[in-house]
Amino acid sequence: MLLFGLAASTGCGRMDWNWDRSWWKEPRRVVRPSTPPAPQPQGEQASQQREPSTPTGTALPALADPRGAEPPPQVQQRRDQARTQGLGAQRAYYQLYFESGADVAADDARGEYTCRVVGASARAAASAVEMLYVPAGRSGSEQSCYLLYEDRRELDAAVRAAQELEAVWNLPAGAPGGMSGARMFGAAVSSMLRVLELGPVAPAETVDSCLRQLTSASSSVECDASQRWACDVWRARVLADQRYDYAGSRDACEAALGRAESASLERMTALWWLADAHLMGGRTDAASSAWESILREFGEIGEQTQIVRRAELNLDKFSKR
Repeated sequence: MLLFGLAASTGCGRMDWNWDRSWWKEPRRVVRPSTPPAPQPQGEQASQQREPSTPTGTALPALADPRGAEPPPQVQQRRDQARTQGLGAQRAYYQLYFESGADVAADDARGEYTCRVVGASARAAASAVEMLYVPAGRSGSEQSCYLLYEDRRELDAAVRAAQELEAVWNLPAGAPGGMSGARMFGAAVSSMLRVLELGPVAPAETVDSCLRQLTSASSSVECDASQRWACDVWRARVLADQRYDYAGSRDACEAALGRAESASLERMTALWWLADAHLMGGRTDAASSAWESILREFGEIGEQTQIVRRAELNLDKFSKR
């Protein structure tokens, strides 16, 4: 109807529909060739380079060689201390190594001290010293083992104990009669290491022989005080671990306490094993009393020792029951 009206108004002439279709046509990319600039002479390029920001005639400062620079005073002081003190410097942990076997080199020093074990495994020797001065931990293999200490005094005491063992192994054959005390202590050490080599269930005859040797050395006036104390501690551990004789273990710990000086690491060790014997024997109150004695006597001066820390933890644990 609309088309008919348009036709009637305009007549029957030719109509030109001039629609603009350019809006939907796709754009085409136009590539225009460009002419590269002509090369310039070398002189002109040099003249067009950027002028330096430094005024003419002013020399640029030379870069300092870091290898020749002096370190700060604090750094230099730490370096000097490390060179002069060496292994004796204060550190967080100290290692006491035990080495055994024919392939161990004489100059193969490790940790703060390396004990050369003869006639036994490194682990057995480390276990023997561990009973005398309780470390933060023990790790290694049968032939290479170490004790880890946080307290420097405990490390020094453990090193002295390891040197006692080395002195026993280095005794010359056919020593004169004046060496009978050392020979007696050496026999006790050998029997103790033999029990440790056999593990927690050693043959009864081996345990009996060890206890006889330890008792003989601990009661002999020819052995010095430190050797007799060590034999008492070892005897207490053999009675507790092999015989489950906690009453006998307590008696041996009491004997070790009688030989130790006041406020000494040896007294702290004896109190620790006395508490252990009480605890394993079911006497919790007596064990707590021994732990309290450890904290009272060594709480301030031995805060980095494992015995003080464990005593505090045990008291807290059993007080909640």
